[in-house]
Amino acid sequence: MGLSEVLDPGLLRLLATCGLRSALHLWAQELEITRMHERMITGDHRYLVVLTVRPSHQDQGVASALLSIGLGKCDELGMPAYLETNVEDNVALYRRRDFEVVEQADNHGFPTRGMVRQPARA
Repeated sequence: MGLSEVLDPGLLRLLATCGLRSALHLWAQELEITRMHERMITGDHRYLVVLTVRPSHQDQGVASALLSIGLGKCDELGMPAYLETNVEDNVALYRRRDFEVVEQADNHGFPTRGMVRQPARA
């Protein structure tokens, strides 16, 4: 059995793209994010994993529109939403959508905030 049969294809691409040291650093960051998630919220919830908007489309309400869709579904299901961010400017965006910072941690040089939003009451 070869190494490529044991390792995840995504990890192999990461190793090939950025090298072992960077891949291990990224893996350690991801592990800490997973641990933060598990510490902060249990039970049924929706995890908003990635929200990104091209720089040329920022400050036009795109992120807010995308959040509205996801948070509407959370409200419909009566479930809290969880996310992490390491971008200070994003904290204000999420706070306007009723997210609260529940935990802050230095994640290998990145100040990461775990945020939770309870579903809106009908």
